[in-house]
Amino acid sequence: EGLLTALAQEGPDGLGVTVHLIDRGVDTGPMLYRERLMVEPGDTAYSLALKATRRGVALFAQVYRDAQQGPLRGTPQDPAAGQMRNVSAVNPDQLPSDEGRERRIAL
Repeated sequence: EGLLTALAQEGPDGLGVTVHLIDRGVDTGPMLYRERLMVEPGDTAYSLALKATRRGVALFAQVYRDAQQGPLRGTPQDPAAGQMRNVSAVNPDQLPSDEGRERRIAL
């Protein structure tokens, strides 16, 4: 849902995946990895969510490998740079439709 809100509020440049350490805040821990998603012609809300999931899984696998080498050390987040996504702000009528699209998942 955060992905769809980012798309509705910021457009394609606001889409990405972040893996961070957990601290006492909400999404405030030190970042381990952060990547932007590539939006291509024909992408839909479904395909973008799938891209984000696939990147997230790959990044978690990398974090696991990193953890085998020693303590994880992230980059502190700038509290002024991030924002919580307000899912209620999304108008579903403004999002691309998945209707009529074949759905294939290849991990």
